[in-house]
Parts: sequence; C-alpha cells; structure tokens
Amino acid sequence: FGGGLSYQDINMASFIATASLLDQQDTSYETSFNTMWRYLGWSSASGTRARMQCNTLLASEEPVTKLVESVLEQFNGSLVPVQGKYVLSIEDDSPSVANITADDIIGSIRINDRANKDKWNSIQASMQDPAAGWGSNQITFFNSTFLAQDNGIRKLGRATFQHITNYYTARSWAQFLLNKSRFSKKVSITTYYKFFELQPNKNVTFTFDKYGFTAPNNKFRVVEIELKPDGLIDLTLERYDSSLFNLENQSKVAIPEPTGPVVQPPQNLTFTNMPNANVLVGLPEGFRGEIGR
Repeated sequence: FGGGLSYQDINMASFIATASLLDQQDTSYETSFNTMWRYLGWSSASGTRARMQCNTLLASEEPVTKLVESVLEQFNGSLVPVQGKYVLSIEDDSPSVANITADDIIGSIRINDRANKDKWNSIQASMQDPAAGWGSNQITFFNSTFLAQDNGIRKLGRATFQHITNYYTARSWAQFLLNKSRFSKKVSITTYYKFFELQPNKNVTFTFDKYGFTAPNNKFRVVEIELKPDGLIDLTLERYDSSLFNLENQSKVAIPEPTGPVVQPPQNLTFTNMPNANVLVGLPEGFRGEIGR
C-alpha cells in the first residue's frame, strides 16, 4: 500500500515540520460548536482545533498516486523528490530563503496574471458532514470587499473537501482558498545554478522595480524548479501575502443562538397516585400512578 517506498526514501523531518504547521490552532470557532465531536475522531468535547483535520477512508484498491494526490489537495500540500528522498511541504509564511533580483535573470521575464474570472469574491465548498447524517453539506463564503473590487460582478469559486468532516475546518480552508485566489500573479524566469537548492513552496523575495516588485510586495513562493542540461535553472514563482496564513484573521464564527426543541414538551399534566399498585411491588406511596391531562 505504501507504493513500494522504504523509510529511507522519505524525508521524515519534512513530514514532522509540515505536521507542526498544520497543528496550529484555528481560533475562528469554539470546540463547543462541534456537537458531533465523536464523529470527528475527538476523544472529548474539548478536542483539538488544529488547522487541518482529516477524517477519511482510503480504499486500498485505488492507485496509491491517486490517494496521495487527494490527501495533498486538502491542504495544498506538495510531495516531491529532493536529493533522492520525498519531501512534504505546504504553503506558509516562513522566512525567505533567497533574494532574486533583476541581475539574476537571464533573458526575458514572463509574467502571467490569472484571468479575472478566476479571482473569486465568493466560494462554495462541499464536504461530508456527520451533523447532516454524513450527507453533503455546502459551505458558502462571501467577501464584500472583493465584490466591490470586481465592480459588483459575482465570481464564484468551488472546492471539494473529500477528507474533511469538521465543518469549521472546511470553512477556514474555504476562506483561505478564496483569499488566495486574489494573489494570482506568477513569474517565470531563467536564472543561475546558485539557486539549485530551492524547492517547491520555499519562500523567496523577488525584487524587480520595473514591475513594482518591491518590499513588501515582493514576496513569492517557488511553484516549479527545473534544472536544465546547460546548468541554468527555470523558476516559476507565485506572489503571496502574509495575511493568508494569519489564523487570527480568519472570520469569527458567531456562537449559535439556542433554538427550541422541534417536539414541544408536554404541558398541564397531572399525576394520580395508585396506592394498591405501590403495595404490590413493595414501593412507597407515590412511586406508582398514572399521568394524564
């Protein structure tokens, strides 16, 4: 089931570091909101509010690559071979590991900005919700600021959380994907071999005054890196913003208002004592009787 990989083929340090990032606490909701906490795998009602919580079944008859890709998709993870070992990483706001300037570029620079239709101002995500009898539940998230920037034209994004059953975890990730869609500028360059140690999801600063890539708007992450036969490197970088990874900025979820029971409790009932019945079963008077209106 492990795809024939041995322990020596895996960079365990990268898995531990990524798990630590995903264990960050999501403060946008209270644990008491999850009334179905047992179905989330929590051992108690005060379970973890980890940024990522997966609760799923992996079918062994499915191809390993398909299963791995489906899990990675839930948290924008990347699993790539680096120096003979598989390294796991995610997008984060870690310090820059390199500073790339115009002097490092060989040839032209190619800038690709996502089409306006792919810059969302609302998002609709689906998940399997135990609170809905394990049926599908829809999460809709809307940002009025983005809508105003888009001249009131609604642009809806969609996402599916196949392995998440915590409604509030799915909601936070839906908001992350919505915000991320607004930072869609990619830069492709050819550069020197000195940047060969860069890996996908590593953060760099890319400074190029001509295109307005100056601090603080020069934060990029590595999307792709290709080592060429001539010793040069092709890099694809994507712009990001630190606010994407600040869990304190997640929208707070209001405490649900208590609602009355669906079935109204009985009212105006009377109790009629049955002394003889109490004697027959050996109970004190008042323990057996009839309840009626």
